[in-house]
Amino acid sequence: MSVTDALRRSAFDAETDEVWLVLLTIDHADLSAPIRVVNNEESITSNGVEYIAFPFDIRLPDSTQDSPPQAQITIDNVSLEITQALRTISSPADVHMQVIRASDPDTVELTFPDFKLRDASWNVL
Repeated sequence: MSVTDALRRSAFDAETDEVWLVLLTIDHADLSAPIRVVNNEESITSNGVEYIAFPFDIRLPDSTQDSPPQAQITIDNVSLEITQALRTISSPADVHMQVIRASDPDTVELTFPDFKLRDASWNVL
């Protein structure tokens, strides 16, 4: 995993004006198109790809030697689009996460590729 100097500086600064965003792509052969969302109040285009604004919380993967990296995503799906899409897939979906700065969305500061969505649950909220 490669971390850019901009991310490293911002992470260690006492204060920063940078807004860090996570781009999330969920893809599967059973989906008509990949789900692409950004944890932001407005949609954003990064490297020519549009990510739809969608509220979600994410715990980025850890790097422990005892187990494979795991991430946890909690999505507020008030429109039910993602829940309905996840119900249609028949096997684990591919998940790709990228961290960008809102001020420079075409520069990917950190990438977490090749994850599998192995467990999804939802409730009425």
